[in-house]
Amino acid sequence: MIYPSADSASRVAQMANIALEDWMQDWPIEVSDPARLDEFVDLLLAHKADWSISFWLVDLVLESAWGEMLVTPPRDYPPERTESLIDALVAVWKATKAPRIALELEEWACVEATAPDEMFGVSPLVREARRRLGLGTVRSADGLIHLLDSASSTELADRRTDSALSDYLVLAEDAVGIRTGVNGDVSVAIDVLDAAPGDDHEAFDSVIECSLRADSSRLKLTSPAGDTHDGGLITVPTGWLRLRILLFQSPDANAADLQHVHIQCWPAAHRNPVLVKEQNPSAPR
Repeated sequence: MIYPSADSASRVAQMANIALEDWMQDWPIEVSDPARLDEFVDLLLAHKADWSISFWLVDLVLESAWGEMLVTPPRDYPPERTESLIDALVAVWKATKAPRIALELEEWACVEATAPDEMFGVSPLVREARRRLGLGTVRSADGLIHLLDSASSTELADRRTDSALSDYLVLAEDAVGIRTGVNGDVSVAIDVLDAAPGDDHEAFDSVIECSLRADSSRLKLTSPAGDTHDGGLITVPTGWLRLRILLFQSPDANAADLQHVHIQCWPAAHRNPVLVKEQNPSAPR
């Protein structure tokens, strides 16, 4: 499993001129500094294309921003400051689309919280960044989430996929069930593209492609339990789409429900499904 290296942490410590000691359990949160927030944001934007660096800098920026908010009454916190932080988070995700960044944003957003006292001070602005990016969560039930044409009446529970892909997908013409392997909230990113993307699979465990027909020009992502993706309906080209489904499991053994699903879709004629990459069960996480 891809995770930022100790070397990347050392590089961040050096470039930001912050301490990095073996005893620090919550680095870089422990060395955040509201007085240096602008400097940290500039560093984040300068290194946004390197996810292993921006992974640490996102924490440094958000913890520093939270510290600034603690000493500033909410009504006095400048809207332009909030907007600049949202813009920085949006820029980082767009530059990398790395699953670890998506999981960081999910954790800072406190997606299951329903009241302000259950969130971090910066959670609302992180939620807004995720909304603008089309990042969201949906509850995986029975190890599945469903992606289907918004007008579809297909019942995926009645479907079976008799192939090597049965461990990953349940297929119908206008719907697909994605096997996440977990029960709980799943982080989801959906990109609607004009053409097939490049083959950048390194950060993901498993990659599958299949076709789906979207006659309504909109897709909906739902849970078998009835919950709907908090990103709402997704506008797509009408007709046949090619889906690339990229799966990433959090390396945190105590957070088995932290699964990230990245879905890329683009207009293309119907083709058979294919397993592009498969996680080696013996590979270290």
